[in-house]
Amino acid sequence: MADPVVKLAPLSDANREEVAALAVHEHQRQYLSTPDLAGFLADAHEHPEFTPLAVVSGEEVVGFVSVGTLLEAGHWWVPLFIIDRGRQRRGFGRAALMAVVEHVRQRDPTAFTLGLGCDPANTAAMDLYRRFGFEECGFDASGEAQLWLTLE
Repeated sequence: MADPVVKLAPLSDANREEVAALAVHEHQRQYLSTPDLAGFLADAHEHPEFTPLAVVSGEEVVGFVSVGTLLEAGHWWVPLFIIDRGRQRRGFGRAALMAVVEHVRQRDPTAFTLGLGCDPANTAAMDLYRRFGFEECGFDASGEAQLWLTLE
């Protein structure tokens, strides 16, 4: 089965409510370092190096991602990535990751890595990232696995 088609759209007044309403399954909330998406959105201006983006399929918001550069040139980071619980396990996560890679390549053709953190107990997410090509490169102080994708 082919992945669904998604695009990344800038966070706006038109989609902010839909983004804030995104939710994961109850058992997944323990894996989020940012369980309150509305709070994350409200504080987004405090982190201008990251761009908040809605993941859109057709006219429907199906997820959210924040992506930006780290201090070292060529390294990009995803501090938050969510696919709505009603869209999980249907290819939207993979399609959204492909859109993120394209987003990074368009903004920084010299980018060579894309990283993200994930609770290692979140096996579904870890499996998705590994299948996509991310490699585990250690853990941060909170115990989150640090995964990096080499961009070609």
